[in-house]
Amino acid sequence: SEDGEYYANIYKHLPTSPISIVEILGGNKYFVVLYNKKGEELWRCSYFEYLSKEAILYQEIFFPNKTGNDFLFFTDHGLEGHDFSTTIRNHKVVSIK
Repeated sequence: SEDGEYYANIYKHLPTSPISIVEILGGNKYFVVLYNKKGEELWRCSYFEYLSKEAILYQEIFFPNKTGNDFLFFTDHGLEGHDFSTTIRNHKVVSIK
């Protein structure tokens, strides 16, 4: 994020189920995880959300900031993300675990 409070990593799915094998063979190999600046995992997209390389390369990621508590990114079929309104107070993360 611009303020350095958050970062997102993009990972490759492993072929661990029949649906993952079908998605990976179809080119949808990736998923997104949001972390705070301490490296604590705050959110990850659904285990059933598979992103293509094109969706990742040509997208913009919107991080929580002073004007909103949403983390959003584009997928192959629209926007995905999470509203952190219940866990972010004054833009300091409260552990959600």
